[in-house]
Amino acid sequence: MDVIRKHQRLLLWTLYPVLLLIASQIFAQDSNVRNPVNSVPQQHRALNLKDVLRRVYAYAPEVHALKKLMNAKYSSYRQAGKWPNPVLEFQTDNRLQKSGVKNGYQTNDVALSQSLSLTGRYSKKKKVAYTEYRHALENGNWQRLKLEAKAGGLFYAMQIAKAKLYLAKTRLSESTVLQNIGRRRSRAGDLSRFQRDRLSIVREKSHQEVLFLTTQYIDARNQLIRFLQLDSNAKFTTLNVKHDIVSPVAVNTNEIIKRHPKFRMIKLRFEKTQRELSLAKSRRLGDITVRVFQERDEFNNRSDTVSGVGISIPLPIWNTQRHSVNSAKAYLERSRYSAKFVERDLRSDLASRTRHLKHLILQIEHYRKTVLEPAKRVFYLSKRRFRIGDTGILILVDTINTYFEATNQYLTLVEAALKETVKYRLASGKLILPNAIKMPYK
Repeated sequence: MDVIRKHQRLLLWTLYPVLLLIASQIFAQDSNVRNPVNSVPQQHRALNLKDVLRRVYAYAPEVHALKKLMNAKYSSYRQAGKWPNPVLEFQTDNRLQKSGVKNGYQTNDVALSQSLSLTGRYSKKKKVAYTEYRHALENGNWQRLKLEAKAGGLFYAMQIAKAKLYLAKTRLSESTVLQNIGRRRSRAGDLSRFQRDRLSIVREKSHQEVLFLTTQYIDARNQLIRFLQLDSNAKFTTLNVKHDIVSPVAVNTNEIIKRHPKFRMIKLRFEKTQRELSLAKSRRLGDITVRVFQERDEFNNRSDTVSGVGISIPLPIWNTQRHSVNSAKAYLERSRYSAKFVERDLRSDLASRTRHLKHLILQIEHYRKTVLEPAKRVFYLSKRRFRIGDTGILILVDTINTYFEATNQYLTLVEAALKETVKYRLASGKLILPNAIKMPYK
């Protein structure tokens, strides 16, 4: 039996590390499932724009502040319009002691008071608070639009910087290859020192450009990483022109304006001022107070109990709330005009962004077909002919500059289109992740 127990203990100690490894893998998989934004994109694959925005919604302090504001507005809405609590009054005096009873005290008066509004002021206050809550929801969507635009701008800036750095490194690599070919031809007596120096200058310019663009790329990447609160090992997807640039489609402008958070905000502000005017009018007559009471009197050793109801009505003599009503009317008219110029600006901005983005998309495609692709063909043809000594150095240098400058100009157009894409999303009021935040119930 002892031998069997020893073997069992030995087997358990042998399997113990294996069981720990299996358990750690199970917990790691469970944590990845629970937190897909932090674990899966960061460790296993490159982050695209939607992954970046999910990370923003999960960790950005602006989002947490927005959630707390929504909860505060919702709580204010739920609290608004509540009736004031009733007031219970007790009165005790020493009438019994005055009648000859030693230490004689009793409760003589009991009253219950309740304030009431005859003009529906409490329900009007609740409607005002509900409009404020809806306005806060739309303001939250507007803030989310600007936050997505900021994150998208940083992401696109990083992608463009990376693409330009890759282009500069490609130019440096090609220049280095051509410089080595030039050296071999120079040793063979087929290339003069002047021509070899021209290739060296081209190569050194490419090297300096790589150094400059590396700094720009590192700066753009660090800005994005700090904004997302990621570690330095995070990976991001490369630039995809067809996928990243939004193509404006033919839509109903009125519907876009009507659904835009900024326009809905100004409309709700107008609705709020309407209800505040109604609330101001209801305050011209103050709340009445209904009082139910019971009093007990002691007189000549007789006890009498009296019950009754009293009503207190404020008289609007000195303060008629006239100026408060006039102020509410002025704010109402101001909101009416504000809605008009906000709608005007939104329409103008949407039309402008749509026109600019369409123009840039057409220009990018036209530039790619008429300039970039021919320059690429000429460059590789000149490089092959230079290898066999059939192309002069001036033609080669000119084709190198033409091709890489054309590619750089192409990336500049793409960068402008990406910036217009961000502005177009703001103008159209369309969120990339509309359901990323759970708002309180209405």
